[in-house]
Amino acid sequence: MYDVVGRLIALMDVRKNSTDIYYFIARTILLHIDEVADMGIEELALLCYTSPATISRFCRKIQLDSFADLRHYISQAHAYYNEEVRFTKDELMAINEQPQWLPDKLFPISIEAITETYRLLDMAVIQQVIDAIYSATQVAFFGSDYSQLVARDGQYKFIRLGKFVTAFSDVKNQEEDANQLQNGAVAVFFSVSGESKQVNHLCRLAMKRGAQIVVITNNRKSTLAKKADFVIEVGGVESTFTNSSISGRMALMSIVDILYTMYAYKVQIMENEV
Repeated sequence: MYDVVGRLIALMDVRKNSTDIYYFIARTILLHIDEVADMGIEELALLCYTSPATISRFCRKIQLDSFADLRHYISQAHAYYNEEVRFTKDELMAINEQPQWLPDKLFPISIEAITETYRLLDMAVIQQVIDAIYSATQVAFFGSDYSQLVARDGQYKFIRLGKFVTAFSDVKNQEEDANQLQNGAVAVFFSVSGESKQVNHLCRLAMKRGAQIVVITNNRKSTLAKKADFVIEVGGVESTFTNSSISGRMALMSIVDILYTMYAYKVQIMENEV
């Protein structure tokens, strides 16, 4: 699915200027995301103190064909986010009576996810992945939604160790990045379910370019894992009241930390051999 909210956030990130009309339009849409799907182009233009023509140009700026596309994807996003965290009546009553109920549910899930990931950890595979990353001419990390935040965390850590890694947030930039990989590249894909259409699409692009594929997932039998040269499995189950991954994200981050520290070890060993 086209990540319209991610695209709007990314645009704001690179155009942070209160006088930039595209920044202002993106900000206004996010502030009124529950209303935009029912607006006409003239209404949104009025809300943004601009013209319908500028709104149309803005849509093209974020790789949409028309304002109708913008409304469609905003409507999809709004429906999804309305179910982002949804408690049953009994759960609402439990939290109201005792707020401690919530951390008592969430923390054990995250702890179990990391504990199970530790049990599943295959250091032989980790070492192979580290060797591949160390020797790679290009390294790219990919994910969607919260998994992409994990990918960005990994990017920062590896760059601080002297290994250049890309990890774009914008979907189109991710596609361009995957299409620019070459033989000798390593592409690392983060996906708790392994069934994200976006991540699987990016993986196919990277495979066509001859990159080695590393998949970090909770589902070894997933569509994504079946494409991999190396699979690193994480553990955990999710809460019943959240759409987005909580424990899975924590498990993915624990693998990033293992890869990061093992890469640092590899660098030091290689330096001492020189």
